[in-house]
Amino acid sequence: MAVSSIAEIDRWSSGAVRQVAAAARDRASAAQTSADTLGALPAFFSWHGVVRDAAHTSISQTQAALLQHYQQALNVAAATETAAGQIDRIKQRVADLRSAAAQLGLMINPVFNHVTLPPGGTRSPLLMAAALRLQTQLIAAIADANRVDGALTEALTTNTPAKRSGIQLVDHHWKQDPTTTTTTTTTPPPECKSEDVAKLMNKIEEWNRRDEDLTRRIIEHNRKKRDFDLNDPVQVRQAAEYQAEEDRLQVESDKLKDDRRKLINDAVQCGAKLSGSKLDFPDGTTTPTPTPSPSPTPSR
Repeated sequence: MAVSSIAEIDRWSSGAVRQVAAAARDRASAAQTSADTLGALPAFFSWHGVVRDAAHTSISQTQAALLQHYQQALNVAAATETAAGQIDRIKQRVADLRSAAAQLGLMINPVFNHVTLPPGGTRSPLLMAAALRLQTQLIAAIADANRVDGALTEALTTNTPAKRSGIQLVDHHWKQDPTTTTTTTTTPPPECKSEDVAKLMNKIEEWNRRDEDLTRRIIEHNRKKRDFDLNDPVQVRQAAEYQAEEDRLQVESDKLKDDRRKLINDAVQCGAKLSGSKLDFPDGTTTPTPTPSPSPTPSR
């Protein structure tokens, strides 16, 4: 999952990553202790013959698995500790860019990754040049965030095989908004009937269509000219129209996110969880829905 916006970086939590590192080190220590304990067991020393050979083989295999787990856990701990420091530095870069923009009277749109003037602001050549410099630094910060994200994801995937290791895949949970809470239910409310599920499915499909339409219009918006000549009255008007369209897209994007949260709550009321583009029920069944295209981010 690539990092596509400053808003995603805002949701990163280096503290959550450090918790993963600490848990991984605890698991490594426990695995090493267990392996050492097995190797020192005196119970089998007096055994002879086939029984002793079988016990020795079994213990050796278990020790090897524990030592592999130990090394994997150490690798995860090292990767997450490194990532935590990098996350802190990237978030500080973004904070510094916001501060520099504010001092110039500029604004940073965290979803569209644009440095813009506030409504009604004066577009002087010097100010536009400063905005361009900040924009370049903003894009560089996102690129660095993607490198951190990719390196950490690779380390977690490589060192946490889901079935052989006791360490759970962390994936991108460390990037969730710390203020977000997850509600789960074990029994569907009695009022959630099959027709209620059908209505919810229709809402999800309608949301997917809106998401696809917004994605298409954002792509078209990205393809439009951006390097306006502010000394040309016609292009000044075009720049204003471009900014107005971007503001409208932002409003629609925010509304789409709000509606997504409502769908999540509606799913909970039916004893289900909206996972990606399908409904997951406590009994393990799923109700698939059309998969929406990932929303692009306008690029400067």
